[in-house]
Parts: sequence; structure tokens; C-alpha cells
Amino acid sequence: MKILITNHDLRFRGGSELFTIGLGEMLAVCGHTAWIYAPRIGAVAEGLKGATAFSALDQIPGVPDIIHGQHNLPTAAALCFFQESPAVYHCHGYEPLIERPFAHPRIYRYMGISSRFPSWIAKMTGCAKEEVETVYSGIHTERFARQSPVNETLRSALIYGHPRNFEKSAIEEIQTACSAAGIRLQIPSEKVTEPEAFLRQFDLVFATGRSAIEALCAGCCVIPFRRDTCGPMVLPENYDAQKVINFTVPAGSEPVTGQWLHQELKRHDSRLVEQISETAASDFSITLLSNRLVQIYERAIAAHSAVHVDIATEAKTLSIWLQTFAGNWSEEKLPLQEAELLAHSRALKEKLDAAREQLKNSSNQLQAAQNFTGKSWLHRLLTRSLRHHWRSAAPDKPKG
Repeated sequence: MKILITNHDLRFRGGSELFTIGLGEMLAVCGHTAWIYAPRIGAVAEGLKGATAFSALDQIPGVPDIIHGQHNLPTAAALCFFQESPAVYHCHGYEPLIERPFAHPRIYRYMGISSRFPSWIAKMTGCAKEEVETVYSGIHTERFARQSPVNETLRSALIYGHPRNFEKSAIEEIQTACSAAGIRLQIPSEKVTEPEAFLRQFDLVFATGRSAIEALCAGCCVIPFRRDTCGPMVLPENYDAQKVINFTVPAGSEPVTGQWLHQELKRHDSRLVEQISETAASDFSITLLSNRLVQIYERAIAAHSAVHVDIATEAKTLSIWLQTFAGNWSEEKLPLQEAELLAHSRALKEKLDAAREQLKNSSNQLQAAQNFTGKSWLHRLLTRSLRHHWRSAAPDKPKG
């Protein structure tokens, strides 16, 4: 089977980016031809094995049997370019405008990464809720497999993500709780290039979505963490409930406090963490996921074989959606820019605070140097004055 996967970007490590790479590689291992279309290709696509990434649709050396659409604009572009190929559409998030699904005659199935998606997708596209499948994230679980017993006590913790994605006040609350419990907390300042090895260094991980799944499979205790709030520690009693929401924290949740987190840390049980790690490794295997997706592809291809493609109808449908998209874009572009500007302003504020501190230290050093120079000058002046006074007061030597 020839499969085209679309994604809006392959430059940075993110949930959909890593999912796309992992799925493409696994489909290739299973004997399929996997092509990936992303307008922007970068570091994430380096080292891609089996599958091939393209930044333009006219570079693809064939016609796909199925389009696995992710992100609306590249999916729409692929549908227009390959006018005979059926498609499925896969949502990885709510907030970004690029994630929003759209109706199209050749999209035969919709998918979401958690059970919260079917109602939303049905509302956005007009399809029946029953036509939306919940397809969880998939990772190479064998790479993240736990290699040693889980520590009985929590000694080290990690905030898995860039600091700019989280509120500084929330990080401080986590730091306070961890310090009180004797737990060493680390926040990586750069992107983690080998997460499977890196995660095994920690007993506790604060993360959400795919990052939380990776940590669970690696044998870490996980507390979902999003921006300024945390969810409950992932335990067998709430694992299923956390799984269906992709280990995220619902919007509008109360900000995390050190006092709450201190109590939450007491719930840690190494035996339960090991149990969850094994369950997650089974639930989120990329191998099982790819097999299920192939079945979904086959059903979409079969449904398409019985349908006559009407290009005019498709064009009108797509035009209606693009008009709606353009309206939403003009309304939401500013908030998106504001979010980006907020992240940049935080980074600039941190640099400014550091520069101010450096300037303050330099000013203190300069003042100290000036004081020292002034004292030295006064010392020399007094010394010269005393020498002059001594010489003038001393009796003349007798002439010989």
C-alpha cells in the first residue's frame, strides 16, 4: 500500500511530528510505501528510515492509495493534488487553528487522539459522532522500555519540556514541593535528543501528552503538567481516565501549589509505577497502532472504490471551508501572535533580568575600584605631605 502522511512541520520535536516519523518508519517496516509531506522539513526528519519526506507534493514519485491527513492546510493541498486518492483525517489537538478538521467528500474517516475528540470533530465536520475513531498516540515502546527496577523512593524529578512552555510561578511551586521531599528537580534548557535514555535517569516526570506516555513506558512516575497546573499522579485507579484525555490537564484547572503537590508525592508506590509502565507499553505500541491504522485505511479505500469522484462538488466543498478558515484566521491570528509574543517577552525578560544583575555587579565592582583608587590617592598625598614636613623639620646636617 502507498500511504501519504501529511504534517505541517518537521523541523522541531513535537507530538504530531514524532508521531508522523514513527508511523512512517513502522509502515515501511511492515512492507508499505510511506511518503511524508510537510512544507517545512528540518531536524526531525534527519535519519528517517524507510519512509521518505518531501517538502512539495510534485516531488512525490507516485499516487498514494490513501492520504493520512494531519493538519488541515497540508491535507487540503494533498487532496487537491491527488484527486483520485481517498483520505482519513487525524486530529492531534484542539487549540491550534491548523488542527481543525474540515468536511470533504474524500475524507472517509476521522480520528482523534483521545475520547474527547469525537463530539468536537462531529460538530466541526457534520459527520456522525460514531464515524470518529479514537486512535491513541503510538511510540516505539521497545526503545523506552524500563531497564531496571523502579526506585522505592523518589529521588530525582524532571520537568519534561522547555521552561518557556510553563509558568514560572508553577515551576517555583514544584521546586518548593520537591525540595521539601528531598527530590532533586531538573529542567532541561535544550531539546532532548535521546529521550529514551534521558528519561531513565529520573524517578518522577512532570509532562503531558506524548511526553507523559514516553515517561510512563520508561518506568517513571508521572504527574501531568500543563502551563501552570498539574493533574493527579498517574496510578492504576485513574490510569484509564487519564488515558482517554491523553494524560493532559483540563483547561481552567486550578494552578498548582506546593502544598497540594507535597501531599500528591506521598501517593508514590514503586510497585504501582511498574504495573503502569507495563500497561502503557502495551497500550501505546507503534506496531499495534500501525496495524490498526492499516485496517482503517483499507476500509476507506473500499468505501472510495464505490464512489464517483465529482471534482466540481469537491471544489465547492473545499471553497466553503477555505472561506470559513479565512474568517477564523483573521479573528485568531492576533491571539496566536500574542501567544508567540508572550513566549518571546518572557525569554527577553529573563535576559533583561540577567543583564540587570550583571550590570549591578559591575557597578558594585566599579564603585569598589573607585573607592580603592581614592583611598590610594589620599594615602600617597598624606605620605608626601608627611615626608615634606619631616624633611623641613629635621635639623640641617653639619657641613664637613
